[in-house]
Amino acid sequence: MAYPTTWSSGVRTAYVTISAKAGTDYEFMTILSDVSESGGDRPVEQIVTLAGGNLKNYRPQEPVTIDLTVYAPAFSSTTSDPAGGMLGFMYAATDTSDPISFTNDRTRKDVRLVIMKTQDPNATKATSATSTTYAAKRETYIGGDITTHTTSVNDGLEETSCTFTFFPYDKDGTANFTFEQTAGASGLPAIAAYS
Repeated sequence: MAYPTTWSSGVRTAYVTISAKAGTDYEFMTILSDVSESGGDRPVEQIVTLAGGNLKNYRPQEPVTIDLTVYAPAFSSTTSDPAGGMLGFMYAATDTSDPISFTNDRTRKDVRLVIMKTQDPNATKATSATSTTYAAKRETYIGGDITTHTTSVNDGLEETSCTFTFFPYDKDGTANFTFEQTAGASGLPAIAAYS
């Protein structure tokens, strides 16, 4: 049996890929401690019968909320590259050339969030395949929304904190969450674009 180790022994950051449905994948980086997931509970209630027995009453699975702080490599100069932050996933751009402007609007964007932690030094993004011999874990959430967006400067570095909300299933009952992991015997496969 293999004994547990810490991600910090070889991995302190995670790859983050965010895309709007039928849109382009955009890459960000985050520190492992800056990712927080809550919700997703699958509650069950107790029903006590007159005969003294107990029945299970299953309740719908609850939404997952992910709080995430990401670090962009540079400011954005085009609407096709939201590297300066994630405003492009929250609002509509009013122009297509530098300087870029965003305005608040009533349109909501269906987004996919992929987070991958790996020891693979050749990995470049959360949706890429990983090499064998390297451990990796990946979480994929689809059909969600960015519900909070705040930007701050910490030690001279601009960081963007966002809250994502994802329902467990779509209207047809298809799962919206996928969890993958490997100890290194086989690498994780690449993920196709969000269509």
